[in-house]
Amino acid sequence: VLPGSVDKRGDLNAICAAASTYTNKSCSQARAFISINAGDTISNLPSLGVPTDYTILSYRGLIVADDWVDLMDGTIDGSLIDLKVVLTSWWSGSLTNGDFDASNNCNEWTDGTLSETGRLGSYSALDASWLSLNTSNCSNSYDFVCLCW
Repeated sequence: VLPGSVDKRGDLNAICAAASTYTNKSCSQARAFISINAGDTISNLPSLGVPTDYTILSYRGLIVADDWVDLMDGTIDGSLIDLKVVLTSWWSGSLTNGDFDASNNCNEWTDGTLSETGRLGSYSALDASWLSLNTSNCSNSYDFVCLCW
């Protein structure tokens, strides 16, 4: 959970950039794969500079999707746990199409209380629920996914 006054996208991207140093891939750019608010969603990450023509790989080099369109088409090539991306559910803040879940977003990721809920993605699904499975109380701790290139 981030304070309301911070640059949420910038701060999360910075966390991703720092994390990219332990991967076996060289990354000069990194973006948090999470929907933050109605104007900043997973589905609009290409407008924030995420390339659409790259193969999407796990940090171990396993194929998640052939490209951005394949990633967002409602299925992925393997489960995120099998592809070594995540071990548990993860914060997505997104509907199955990558748009912002306006009802489940921990008050745009500023409220970590039991009274708020956030949308999770699945670690084991191959269908659209990989991006939008269920919700959890915002007081619970989950990772978020990063993209780097």
